[in-house]
Amino acid sequence: MMGSWRKDGQEYILRYLKYAAVVLIILAILAGVIFFQRDSIVRKFANSALSGQDVTMTELSIQTLGTDNVRLSHLVLEHRDGTRYQISGLSIPLSFPSIRVEKISIDQLVVIPDDVEATSTPLASLLLNFLQLPDNVPNTEVTVSGFSMPDTPPIENIVWRSVDQRQHLAFSIDPVEVTVDVDSADNGDYQLTVNATVSGIPDGLSLPLTVHRSDTGFSIDGVSTISLSPWLPVLKATGILPAEIVSLGARLGGPIRVVLDDDPLRSVPASARLSLA
Repeated sequence: MMGSWRKDGQEYILRYLKYAAVVLIILAILAGVIFFQRDSIVRKFANSALSGQDVTMTELSIQTLGTDNVRLSHLVLEHRDGTRYQISGLSIPLSFPSIRVEKISIDQLVVIPDDVEATSTPLASLLLNFLQLPDNVPNTEVTVSGFSMPDTPPIENIVWRSVDQRQHLAFSIDPVEVTVDVDSADNGDYQLTVNATVSGIPDGLSLPLTVHRSDTGFSIDGVSTISLSPWLPVLKATGILPAEIVSLGARLGGPIRVVLDDDPLRSVPASARLSLA
């Protein structure tokens, strides 16, 4: 059961990362299209700009179009792999991008993957796109009230923000609230800090990571600290622990290491030396 839960959790995270990265890139391109073509926003302009991203806009409904902001009541984008992105209530500032933090908001984002997905995006490529977001989408805040995909838990209250070379991500998967902060170091490495609060109890997870870019990929090193007590309701709900257990006063932690190769055919070596206290 533990192995199955870990596998399912990893698949959920990888799917979320893949589609979230695509959505952010699409929003950046779409905002630029709306700004430069705001006097004549039609589908052909957007599709022309999105062609290099293998994405086609199939549906577009403009709710309001002002001098500073445009709101789309409905937007559907389709990737070449068949994945559909259904966006409701999209608000984009027409001054995007600017030197001040501009806010993009989405009421609901639904991702519908194709039944047969040919290939998956390499993990190293996903990570590189994520780390470069402050350069590609600068001074921007994206909020998504609800994000859902088939066969995965819904995500709520998503906030992603880039300021200078830093980015902050926060979201909740009931009853877990997660924050991720990313800073670039002087030596070219990246410092990631992942924290999780469970049912309002802090310190459910603390995971500082150092991400190093090499000629062939990435190496990720860190030390995890997990307080098991806040996770007790989650572990019982998923069937990992029996319902008879009423307390779990323990901590789990230790060094971890993951290596991602730019070659998608190479395996992903990972190691963890966790101890239980």
